[in-house]
Amino acid sequence: MLNLTTAYLLVSHGSRDPRPQATIATLADRLSEALACPVGWAILEFGQESLAVQIQQFAYAQRVERIYIVPLFLSSGVHVCDDIPEQIAIARSGLSQGIAPPDVRLTPFRRADSSPGLVTLPHLGNAIDFARSACDRMRQYPEMDAWITIAHGSRRMGGNAEIEAIATRLQGEMTHPHRVAYWSREGQLVKQIQDLLALGHQTIGLLPHFLFPGKLTDAIRATIQTIAKQSPEAVFVCLNTWGEANEWTQSLVDWLKEETQSEPSPPYPSSQITTT
Repeated sequence: MLNLTTAYLLVSHGSRDPRPQATIATLADRLSEALACPVGWAILEFGQESLAVQIQQFAYAQRVERIYIVPLFLSSGVHVCDDIPEQIAIARSGLSQGIAPPDVRLTPFRRADSSPGLVTLPHLGNAIDFARSACDRMRQYPEMDAWITIAHGSRRMGGNAEIEAIATRLQGEMTHPHRVAYWSREGQLVKQIQDLLALGHQTIGLLPHFLFPGKLTDAIRATIQTIAKQSPEAVFVCLNTWGEANEWTQSLVDWLKEETQSEPSPPYPSSQITTT
């Protein structure tokens, strides 16, 4: 039975590519089953409505007492620190005034003093132990003699702290070299690979630190394929994104339960967790 007093709203960046939205929709369904309550999703960019309106629409549709907003972001960049809080503030103001957003054809059901509480949880980069999951994934490929974690990178000061912490921990726990390449820094991935090849590393694993596949991860794989053609003696293994691999999904369920639920809920179905 669903808990009809609480709901969760997953917030992702958004993309013109349909794959991220399909992945997050599937994730929302799985979390709804695991948490026994409504779980929806919204996007910050490329949506027909602003994130604020999407939050309001979800709130009116669910009629719950509390909505936990879960930012599906891996670093504390501009979107997490500035854009999402601004949109939540706009949504909260509209709900408190009982203003129905566009495309909601329901009579406002709340008085100004009974709007649902919006609670913003930490973004995933601060909530989930991605370093542990990354170690587990990398150890499945003992033949690799070097690794590169590929992240987007943030222009905000301190926005790359999460990935730098992961890199430091991985280097401390792994016997092979580990480096970080930020895709937003042009040419850095190519340089990191070339440097490792020059040092004699011929089997290089690459971990895309992205939640969902899309045009950006396609570009990363295309770059790796180009280098592979130029270095036929080398072997490259590029792992899937987190959303495709699902190692982090159980950690997400456990964390949400710990953060927001005082009573235990049904365990996450182990049959749905795969590794790649």
